[in-house]
Amino acid sequence: MSITITPDTPYTRARSTEIDVERLESFRARAPELDRTNSYFHEDLADLRTIGYPAAVVPAQLGGWGLDLAEAAASQRRLARYAPATALALTMHTYWVGIALEFEKAGDSSLRWIHQAAVAGEIIAAGHAETGNDIPVLLSTCVAERVDGGYRLTGRKQFGSNGPEWRWLGAHAFLADAPGGPHVVHAFVDRHAPGVTVVPTWDTLGMRPTQSHDT
Repeated sequence: MSITITPDTPYTRARSTEIDVERLESFRARAPELDRTNSYFHEDLADLRTIGYPAAVVPAQLGGWGLDLAEAAASQRRLARYAPATALALTMHTYWVGIALEFEKAGDSSLRWIHQAAVAGEIIAAGHAETGNDIPVLLSTCVAERVDGGYRLTGRKQFGSNGPEWRWLGAHAFLADAPGGPHVVHAFVDRHAPGVTVVPTWDTLGMRPTQSHDT
C-alpha cells in the first residue's frame, strides 16, 4: 500500500513521520523496569514532547506533524515494537486528536483547541469505561448536571491511560433533564477542576506503564 500526499494540500506533513531509532531504543531499554516497578513512562513522554509527537496528527499549518490517521497508526505500530505500553497510552491520546482532525477537515474548527493543546504537549485521556456499564458511550453511570458554561459530571471512570499526565479527560455522562428527553452528553474535564481525583488502581502486567487509573 502506498500513500501519496500532494504538496499543496493544507494537510501535508511538517517533518518526518518516524521517531528516530536511537530514541526508540532508549524507550525499549526503559520499558522492562517501568513495568517491573509499575511506573509511568515520564522520560519517554518528555522525549516525545521534544519532537512534537503528541501533535503528530495535527495539521502542519497548525503546528503539528500533519500525519493522517493511517500514517499515525503505522507510526504507533512501530513505536509498539519498542515500548508497547508507551504506544498504547499515546494511542488513547491520539484518537481524540484524530477526531479533531476529522472535524477540521470537514470545515468545523470547534475542536481546534484540542490541536492547540496537543501542540503545547498536553495529553488527553479517555473517560468511557465504567463499572456496571457494558455499553460504553451509549449508556453511562456518570451523571451530568447543567451548569454555567457546560456540565458538571459526577461519577467514576476506569482505565484512564496516562493517569499521571493527562490534562483533559474526554468523558460521557447521562443527562436526565435534557430537552426532548434523557440522553448521553460528551464533555472534556479539566484535570484541575474542583472535585477531580485520579485514583491509582492500575497494575496490569505488560501494560503497567500506561498507568490507566480511575478518575
